[in-house]
Amino acid sequence: MSAIDANEVKLILQRIADIKEENFKPKDIGLEASANPFLEAVLKGLSDLGGKIAQNEKLRKKAEEENKYYRAYSELRLHDASEILMEIASLNFDKRARVTQNLDAYDGLSQGLNMLSEALKSLTGSF
Repeated sequence: MSAIDANEVKLILQRIADIKEENFKPKDIGLEASANPFLEAVLKGLSDLGGKIAQNEKLRKKAEEENKYYRAYSELRLHDASEILMEIASLNFDKRARVTQNLDAYDGLSQGLNMLSEALKSLTGSF
């Protein structure tokens, strides 16, 4: 007896999800509900599993899309912060980091950079 590899498991699970999406019923393949209670229970369990797999796949795709958005947002905000750091290193303390209504960690970083810039501006102005 050979072992089932990961690709075969994936194909089986996809077919189960397809069966759920198609609203498959045992009678669709010539089985009556009372023909074999064990088989009926197995098919119902597979159908339920197919539904869960289909739902999980939809959630996974949604999370993947949200991750793409968050990654782009993160790159933009970090790029903005690095530009402000370059301005501070160039002794230009007038440029300000953007602080949004999100009040997330990037806004905290931006606010901190703005405070640093203000403090350095006041210190260098006193010399």
